[in-house]
Parts: sequence; C-alpha cells; structure tokens
Amino acid sequence: LPKHPVRALDVGTGFGRNAVFLARLLAPGSHVWSVDPSEESLKRGAAAVQDAGLTAAVTLGPGSAERLPFRDEEFDLTVGVMLFHHLVEVPPALREMGRVTKLDGKLLFVDWGPTAHLLPFAIEHRVEDFYTPRAVEKMFLETGFGATIEQHPMWYVVEAVRV
Repeated sequence: LPKHPVRALDVGTGFGRNAVFLARLLAPGSHVWSVDPSEESLKRGAAAVQDAGLTAAVTLGPGSAERLPFRDEEFDLTVGVMLFHHLVEVPPALREMGRVTKLDGKLLFVDWGPTAHLLPFAIEHRVEDFYTPRAVEKMFLETGFGATIEQHPMWYVVEAVRV
C-alpha cells in the first residue's frame, strides 16, 4: 500500500468493515470513499465507521460496482473485498472500477475461490458465482489490467495495474 496520503475507493462495503480497515491502514491524510447498493448495509457501515471514530476519514454512499458515482481517474486505489461473487457480470464492474482509478493507480481485490460455494453462507450462492484465479486473471487482462494473483486454499488476492 502507498506510504503517502491517497484517495481510496472501497466497492461493495457491506457492513463497513473494509472501509474501517482501509482508513486505519492507509497513510495519515488518506480518505476512503465506500459504496454499496444496499441501504441497510450503508446504515450498518455508517455505524461501524462512527464506532471506530473514523467519520472524518471515511465517506459512505450509495453506488454499485457497475455504475460508480465518481469522475474518471478520481482514486489512487480501488478495493473490492469478497465482491465478485455478488456481481452478475464481473468484467463490466472491472471496467467501471478501472475508469475511476487513476492511470498509475492500483486495483486490489480479495475474493473467495472456486470451492467457496461449499461454505455455509447466509445467502445461497451457485458454483458459477465463484471464479478460479485463472478466470479472474483473464477477466483483468480482457479489461486492460495486468494482475498478480496470490492464491490461498479458499480465497485469493489480486493486485492489478493498467497494461
């Protein structure tokens, strides 16, 4: 992660845990914008941010990965944690996240691997909702990003930059 202050975007904030984590981890002076299409998630996220004392460092608002309410090249860092399996199609979301990321910026993702459908999720997921690291790498390449993928037994980490 950058050692200087950055503008970061957390896509699919869920309950705000990722926004809080990022705000604590990034350099002082950084700011995290965090979006989610769910009003309930945003309410829970706002409570998490407030409880963490980070309201000055985090802004939450409505938005979806496929239609982000931001200008082109607005962020140094765009992050998605456990996001892909919630999307109908990943490539349009990757293009949109790339659009709002600066040309020299980074995309960082953590997501469940292809066997995650075996886990007891609160919401039922299909086998097709989870991707192999190779399929993820291909989607990144097709949307103009080179990806470095670190694979773990049930999940993977992706760091991507424009190629």
